[in-house]
Amino acid sequence: MMQTSERGGIVAAHEGIVLRAYRDVAGVWTIGAGHTTPAGGIRPKAGMTIIREQALAQLEQDLRRFERRVKATGAFKAEHAFDGAVSFDFNTGRIHNASWIAHYRKGHTLAGHHEA
Repeated sequence: MMQTSERGGIVAAHEGIVLRAYRDVAGVWTIGAGHTTPAGGIRPKAGMTIIREQALAQLEQDLRRFERRVKATGAFKAEHAFDGAVSFDFNTGRIHNASWIAHYRKGHTLAGHHEA
C-alpha cells in the first residue's frame, strides 16, 4: 500500500506549522500545516489556536485523505511521483481533474522525459 514517504510529508508541511488560525492568500481560514475546513477535521476560524500535537495529528489525517484521492487515480507508482501528487492535491484539492495526469499516464513528465 503506497503511503507518503517521510520526505513527502515534509514537502506537504513546507509552509510550516502555524498554531493560530489565519486567512491564506485566497482568504480561506487555515491552521496548522496548511489545514483548511474542506480537508475535514478541525474547522479553522478567527481567533482559534491549537497546540503543535494537534497540528501534527491533523496533518497526518489530511495526508491520509489526499493519499486516498491520489491512489484513486491509479497513475502514480513511483514514490517520488506519488509524493508529488499528494503534495499537489494537498495544496490545490484538484487531483481529480488535473489535466496533467493523462500526460503522466503516457509517461510524459514536465521535464519532457519519460517516467519509468
